[in-house]
Amino acid sequence: MLVVHWSPVSNTKNILKNGIAKSQNGVYCFPVTGHLSLDRWWMKALKSFKRDGKRYNGFIFRVQEQDLPAYFNHFIGATSGDRFEKPIATLARLGEQMKNTIVWRIGERSVWHTYLRTTKSY
Repeated sequence: MLVVHWSPVSNTKNILKNGIAKSQNGVYCFPVTGHLSLDRWWMKALKSFKRDGKRYNGFIFRVQEQDLPAYFNHFIGATSGDRFEKPIATLARLGEQMKNTIVWRIGERSVWHTYLRTTKSY
């Protein structure tokens, strides 16, 4: 499974030389789905929620079985200092969790747009 790790541009030289440094809590990354609008959403959301004024580069890498266990959920409210229970022990389960979250987000977005259309006053 391909994922992207977003890091400030200032870290690029070090990452290219030494690789992505894994903290005691792991590496924060987002799935690469192959759907352009969905993959770009992660980047826009990160920029919108971080609001630190920094520019970010994305580093794509492949998650393998030896990288597990893992945790997957939306990132809102999570920081690198947080500790999570990591119940996902297989790539199949990680893929399933990712698909469920994406379908939930798409449904949430669809309901929100439907609500806005039905509540507009003309």
